Formats: sequence, C-alpha cells, structure tokens
Amino acid sequence: MFSMLRLRRSRGPVDLALGMSGVRLGERLLQVGPGDPAFFAAAARKTGLTGQASAVVESAADCAALERAAARDGVLVEVAAVDRGTWPQPEASFDLAVIDGNYVLNLDAGWQSAVGAELRRVVRGGGRVLAIHRRPRGWGGFFG
Repeated sequence: MFSMLRLRRSRGPVDLALGMSGVRLGERLLQVGPGDPAFFAAAARKTGLTGQASAVVESAADCAALERAAARDGVLVEVAAVDRGTWPQPEASFDLAVIDGNYVLNLDAGWQSAVGAELRRVVRGGGRVLAIHRRPRGWGGFFG
C-alpha cells in the first residue's frame, strides 16, 4: 500500500553543504580555511578530472588534513599553506569559493579584509562565494 507520508533518512552535514554549494563537474573550486576535510574531498570529487579543487590554509597541519581526506577519496587537489599575504592562485581562476566561516570570524579585522581582497582577485566575474559556518550539535550548540 502506498503511504502518503514517507520517512526519509537525513543526508548529513556534508551532503547539505554540497547541495548548498552547487558545485558541478568541470568547475574550479577554492576552499579558504581548513573547513571540513570530508566536504572538501566530496566537492573535489564532484568537480571531476575536468575541474580543479584547491585550498588555502594557514598551517601545515590543516594542509595535511585536507590532503589526507582527498587521498582517502582518491581525488586530486592542490592545497597551499600561505602566510598572511597574497595567495599563489592567478587572477579570476575560480568559479566557486567556499569559506570556512568559523576560521574567518576568528581572524582580526585586517586579515579579514585581506581575505576579502584576495577573494575578489581570484574569483572570476560571475563566480560564487559561499561561507559555511558550523556550530556544535546537541546541548553545546544550544547553549553555545
């Protein structure tokens, strides 16, 4: 018998973020900050071999975490550990930039404006910028 009410299992935060980003095959993706390594690897998988997935982070530990997640999923990525200066990517080279909101909110105002200037430089005209802010689940998120 057909039921009008179907229960559906939740897809999880990574699938939700992938759906929000709208990343497609052949696009050039840039992640700013460490973010969720599982999301970065899944988004790199969606860009495919015709696209590009890159990330800019501040520390070597964040760089290693993103590279491990990509290796686990079997995708090719470029991760650069940068200081508070210009990024190694050329101008207008990305279709989509995903920003780790938690990372950017913890920066001082001068570095936040530098991140904004670099985003304007590397994202092509008509490109998209998406900020994802995570908060703890459960009681910690409720009272946090």
